[in-house]
Amino acid sequence: MELALLFAVQHQVRGALLPPLEGSDGHPGLLDLVVPPATGSDAESRFVATPRVNRLRQAKQALARLEREGLLESDGGRGNARRYWMMEETAVGDGPTAKRYIRPTNAATFTLPVEFYTQGWIHLLDDSELAALLMFLVRQEQAGEGLGFKVLGEHRLRQFCLARDTLDRHVFLEDVGLLRHVPADSRRADGTVVDARTGAPLEPHTYWTVPEGLQAPALNAVLAAIA
Repeated sequence: MELALLFAVQHQVRGALLPPLEGSDGHPGLLDLVVPPATGSDAESRFVATPRVNRLRQAKQALARLEREGLLESDGGRGNARRYWMMEETAVGDGPTAKRYIRPTNAATFTLPVEFYTQGWIHLLDDSELAALLMFLVRQEQAGEGLGFKVLGEHRLRQFCLARDTLDRHVFLEDVGLLRHVPADSRRADGTVVDARTGAPLEPHTYWTVPEGLQAPALNAVLAAIA
């Protein structure tokens, strides 16, 4: 949900102020950023939730959690009149230490293609896949367009704080057309070493992101990969 809110605030002209829960006059609201199951019910309930009820429940739960974590601020209003502001991740806390989000303009950022949102990738990749994809996109931008790059342990741990199993998600990202790689001779597909006793240099895999992959509808790519 936080990634979706960052997308919303990047397209605002009102600083850190987010759109209301429900849109109006052709303007989308926060509910339009949520894609839960179409319907839902439990075994003991006589009611089946509509898509709108599911979206509303999921959005409210996510907003409440982000507010508890200090990543959102609200004016305490009720219903659709309640207003939310994004907060800086680096300034989580109460009082004067917490700052409202300001759109970054310095070089310590990377470009996230808008198709990540508009083609549905944000909704169809799980948390580990999203984390891995963002890491690969950052490394690609650092390496340069079209150039192969490697993900060393120091990159994965120090810069992204990601465990090895997140890196393993590169297999699925390749299956859906977002990534390609050339395996190192000394390593298996999951990155483990074939035989450390040889004394040969332990080179990591080489990766490239696939820009046109994000431009394709995520649903078609994911359904094809799991078929």
